[in-house]
Amino acid sequence: MLYPVHHELARHGVLPVVTIDNPEHADPVADALVAGGLPLVEVTFRTPAAEGAMRRLARRGDLLVCAGTVISIDLVKTAVDAGARLMVSPSMNPKVVSYCVDHNIPINPGTMTASEIDQAREMGLTVVKWFPAEPAGGLKLLKVIAGPLYMMKFVPSGGITESLLADYLSWEANLGVGGTWIATREMINEKQFDAIRESARRAAEIVRRVRSGK
Repeated sequence: MLYPVHHELARHGVLPVVTIDNPEHADPVADALVAGGLPLVEVTFRTPAAEGAMRRLARRGDLLVCAGTVISIDLVKTAVDAGARLMVSPSMNPKVVSYCVDHNIPINPGTMTASEIDQAREMGLTVVKWFPAEPAGGLKLLKVIAGPLYMMKFVPSGGITESLLADYLSWEANLGVGGTWIATREMINEKQFDAIRESARRAAEIVRRVRSGK
């Protein structure tokens, strides 16, 4: 089953992944993403500022807020309370996945092997994160691994760059990709919000071009 949030992710093609050290940066980053044509964001639980940033962004109402690095049930509860609509994790944690499935909370667990993907399928999921995409072997390896698991959809993340985006989006099993290059931690901390807007704009244009077949 695809949740509504998955359809939104597929429509935009790129889920910007951000790590925020200062909650005050959350709104300028969101402004840049929305202006660039990517009104969605994954805020990772890698800093103490993550929860506050999620709450600020979820109150806006103009972008889809997802939670990243969700590695425990407590973090699932925190993210849901903060307004996040999709959980994203770096690993296939059965306890976390089971909790989300039981409570009808969308989750993209991190998988890399056929066994992990099949475990997610067995637990009732149809979409998984494939991570770390490029270090693991890239799109070529994913196609081989996913061949027998044709019923699954993927959101590859890790090491994907703007130059690789079109290739990843051209494969029908990929709903989209995690875009860590759109707004890096350094760009955010250095307040390069114009650069973030332009990065989002270029990515959104690639998505439009690939999806339109032009």
